[in-house]
Amino acid sequence: MKKLCFFVSKKCINGVVPVFAFLAFSGAAYAQVVINEIGAFESSDNEWVEVYNAGNEAVDLSGWKFFEAQVNHGITLYSGSSVLEAGEYAVIANKADIFASAKSYDGSLFDSAWSSLREDGEEIGLKNAEGEVTEQFTYLPAPNFSLERANPLLADYTENNWQEHAESHTAGTPNSNFIREDEQTDDSDTDNQDGEDSDQDTEENDSGDSGDPEDDGSSDNPREKRILILQKIRELRRNYLEEFRKLLRQLRSIR
Repeated sequence: MKKLCFFVSKKCINGVVPVFAFLAFSGAAYAQVVINEIGAFESSDNEWVEVYNAGNEAVDLSGWKFFEAQVNHGITLYSGSSVLEAGEYAVIANKADIFASAKSYDGSLFDSAWSSLREDGEEIGLKNAEGEVTEQFTYLPAPNFSLERANPLLADYTENNWQEHAESHTAGTPNSNFIREDEQTDDSDTDNQDGEDSDQDTEENDSGDSGDPEDDGSSDNPREKRILILQKIRELRRNYLEEFRKLLRQLRSIR
C-alpha cells in the first residue's frame, strides 16, 4: 500500500492538510523532483536548467527527459551521480562540456541538446523513465539573468513564486529568493503547535488584552484570532514580494 505524505519539513505529518504542502506518494519518489532555476538568458550553447529533489527520498534520473518545444530531450550523465539525493541539486545543460568549463559547479551535471530556450518564456517540463510527466509549466520571461523559484514545494508558476535573479544566477546552490520550509505560513496548522498557541492565548486572556494595537477585539476565539494574524502575515508577505520586485527593476535600470 502506498502511503500519502505531505512534504513540509521533509517529514510525513499527521493532521490537517497544509495549503502549501507538496503531495507525493512514497511509491512515486520521482514526483518530488522539480525544476528550480532556468538559465534561458545565456547564449544557446550555455543554456541550462537546474532541478531539485524536494522530497525525502533519493531519485535516479537515469532515462529521464527534459521536455521543451514539444520535444522530449534525453539527458545523459556528464559528471557526478545520476541519483539525486533528497535536498540535492543537479543541472541539465544544453552542452555540458561548455557549462562545466564556464561555471564553477561541482554537482551532478547532465548533458542534453535543444535549439534554444526562449527568454520570453515557453512551456517546459520533466518526464521520468516511464514517460510520465512529473512537472510541466510555462515559465516567465527572464531576459537578463536566471529565473529562480522561491519555494520548490509550491506548484505556483506565477511571479509570486518565480523571480529573475538580480545580477547573475545560483546554479547548484539555494536560490537568492529561496523561501525555507519553516518560513511557510498556513492557517491549517493551528492544531499542531505543541502547546505554543495555548500558552500564548492564556497570557492574552489573563491580561484581557492581546497587546496588539491592531487587535479590535472582534473575536475571543483563539483559533479565529490566529487566523486573523495569519491573514495579516500573508498580506505582509505579498507586500514584501512587490517591494522586492520593485527593487529588482530599479537595480536593472542602473546600467
